[in-house]
Amino acid sequence: MNDGGEAEAKSDVPSTSVIRSGPGDFGRAISRIAVAQVCESIGFGGFNESALDSLADVAIRYICDLGKTSKFYANLAGRTECNVFDVVQGLEDIGMSQGFSGALEIHTDCVVSSGAIKEIKEYVEMAEEIPFAQPVPAVSCD
Repeated sequence: MNDGGEAEAKSDVPSTSVIRSGPGDFGRAISRIAVAQVCESIGFGGFNESALDSLADVAIRYICDLGKTSKFYANLAGRTECNVFDVVQGLEDIGMSQGFSGALEIHTDCVVSSGAIKEIKEYVEMAEEIPFAQPVPAVSCD
């Protein structure tokens, strides 16, 4: 993929500022890579850096919101840790469905019957896996 004009944004003057990586930089970098790979897999041939940053921010916020919603359902059930049922309920609550209105409102006893799970399953079966170009190092959460 090309950078959509990144070269135009760069300057020939070297920067004198020191760039330090913060605790969220690793996750942001991984998010950018994942978003770029998804965009490439659905046919985008290039992107603008600001658009990539915006899409990565949306992905990060979505995952954070899913975590908060899942935690809410775990706490509501008197648990301190989330399980798959909490995550599925979180997906349904934040409106994952791109389908018809009410597609995710079908409540059954089986998680596999969830509209959110059906959509994820369809995507996984359809999409071609694109591994990261290099191994992702483990990061300590200390």
